[in-house]
Order: sequence, then C-alpha cells, then structure tokens
Amino acid sequence: MSLPNQDQLHIPRGTESLHLEEALKHRNILRTMENQVHSWGYLPSKTPVLDYYDNYSEYLAPKRKEESYRLIDRDGELLLLRSDITLFLARQISINLKDDQLPLRTYYADTILRYQKKEDISHNEFFQTGCELIGKEGKDGDLEILFLLKEILDQLNIQDYRIHLGSKSLFTEVFKDLDKSQKKDIMAALINRDQDAMSEILALKAKDKKWISFIINFFFFIGTLEEFNNFIKVQSSHLTEESQKEINKLIQLCDQIKALDAQDVFRIDLSEIGNQNYYSSLVFQCYLPGADSAIASGGRYDGLISCKGKPISSVGFSLLLRKIEALLPTEERPEPLIINESNSFSQRLKEARILRKEGKAVIL
Repeated sequence: MSLPNQDQLHIPRGTESLHLEEALKHRNILRTMENQVHSWGYLPSKTPVLDYYDNYSEYLAPKRKEESYRLIDRDGELLLLRSDITLFLARQISINLKDDQLPLRTYYADTILRYQKKEDISHNEFFQTGCELIGKEGKDGDLEILFLLKEILDQLNIQDYRIHLGSKSLFTEVFKDLDKSQKKDIMAALINRDQDAMSEILALKAKDKKWISFIINFFFFIGTLEEFNNFIKVQSSHLTEESQKEINKLIQLCDQIKALDAQDVFRIDLSEIGNQNYYSSLVFQCYLPGADSAIASGGRYDGLISCKGKPISSVGFSLLLRKIEALLPTEERPEPLIINESNSFSQRLKEARILRKEGKAVIL
C-alpha cells in the first residue's frame, strides 16, 4: 500500500478515529462506566446502525432532522442513519419488550452520525453512551438515573460538574396557549439564553409587562435548591394552579436530593427544557468547566416506549465521552517488558505467561 497523498489524508465529516494511547484512554473510561452501571444492575443493548426514517420523523426535533443522514435503499425506502441512540433503542425495546421484564435497566455505548457544518466539526461528538430505566414511574426512577449519572462522574474523578434540572412539562403548561411557531421561537430563545428575543416574542402575545418580566426571570432562573425555594415563595402568585403542580414536583425531587446530601452538585435551571421532542417532564444537562457544551443530557420520556400498545414510563441519560476525555489527564502506564530475544520462542512464551499472570504487559 502506497503512502497517501495530501488529498487522501482527509476523512468524511462526521467520522473520527482513535489510535493507540488515545484509544486506550477512551476504552479505560468506558470500562469504568460499564463497571459502574453493571453494579447497578444495568445490562447492555445494541441498536441497528440504520432504520426506516418514517419510524422516527415525528420524534426528531427540527434541528436534529437537519443534522440526520438519510439514504435510499435498493427498494426505494428512505432510511435514517443512527443519529440518536435513545430513539433507536426505544423502537427496539417496544418491539421486543415483555411485561415480566419491567422495570428494565439497560445501557448502550456506540457511535452516532450527524451532519455538522465544516466549521463546527471539531466541537461535536460522535460516540454516545448512556443508560435507560424503562418502566419505573415517579421520583424513584428520576432519582435513580440522576444518582447513577452522579456516581459515574464521581468514579471517573470528574471535578466541579453541575447537573442542571428543568421541566419540559412546566414549559408546556406555561406556554400552552402559544401556537406551534411561537413555542418553537421561545424554545430557541431559552436554549440560546436570549432574554431580549424572548421578551419580543411574549410582547406579541401578552400586554401585561409585569407578567412578561416574571416569565423571563422565571425561565432564566439558575440557582441552588435553597435559592429556588426562596424564589418560588416570592413569585408563586404569578403561577397557575397547574404550573404550581409542576413546580411542586421539582421541589419534591429537590427535597429527596437534599436528604441524600447531594444538593451541592445540582442546580435548578428552568431554561432546561430538553433538546428532544420526546421529553415529557424532568429534563437535565450536566455542565463541566472547560467543556464548550453539556457533557451529559437526559430526562423522562413517558410514552415514547410502549408494551402491547400501553405507554411505558421511561427515563434516561446520554453521556458524551469524547467531551470528558479531552479534559481528563492521560493515565501513566508502565512500558511493557521485553523478553530476551536470544531465547527460543517457546522459552520466551513460557516466561511471558508467568509475568502476565502477575499482571505485567510483556512483548515477546
């Protein structure tokens, strides 16, 4: 094989490769994560790399549709390359799930493919791992997923991370009177943390400036669990009864987190509304100093998975290992021992076997 020329050194956008020490670091981090989830009773799942596009189109957010790779098979069917493992996993589970398997705990670790603009390629991830808890309703399920993520990050010795909690159902309730286009614009303003844009959108719908000011302060709130409680006590008069119910769910979750002495890690962030259409209530993202975007995201997606036509409560998260890897130090590893080449191969092999049983790496 001849050496590649300059033009042959490029690889298609949306793909990447890992080699030697970098690949070893990646596998060690993945192994740590897998050991942790195994200890929680989670078993692995593997999804197909492509499936029929029509099975997913209604669940894909507009931005995700733009990023997804599609192709036509030999029979003329439109296919979707795997761009979101949760969606692919949800379909596979819905097809194969049996009542006696619930609650089902599973994890995955695989590649995803999304189209990226050329200038953004270095800031995006293509290896995704995560956990899904299928068939567990309410706070217990939410807490299990949140604390599983926390323990994985702690096991990886990640420092100074914060998990921001929000509510998709609260967003849906507050803005239920807006049309689809206005909701989309509000979501974009929240994701971009653009208060001016949100104010302009709300001004088209409401004339009460005090209400608009409250809504902006409300959805751009970020604070500790205690600060959130104090904020709500002052602002609760502006909330409807249904909105207050959604707030109470967050408060009750916070109380459980506080009882477990983990409040320093968590923040309430009502601008977190989920980056996928299928999220239904609790949503969260994990942020880390030095990372340009969230290193993990997740939430509850009740109704996406079904068993015999019955919707199943589900909650999970995905973790972007490549964002973490760039921020973790490379582990020092001892150089492999080299057996004296003057000995015969059989002698070297026997000696190497003894040394390898002692946990040493040996080169013949």
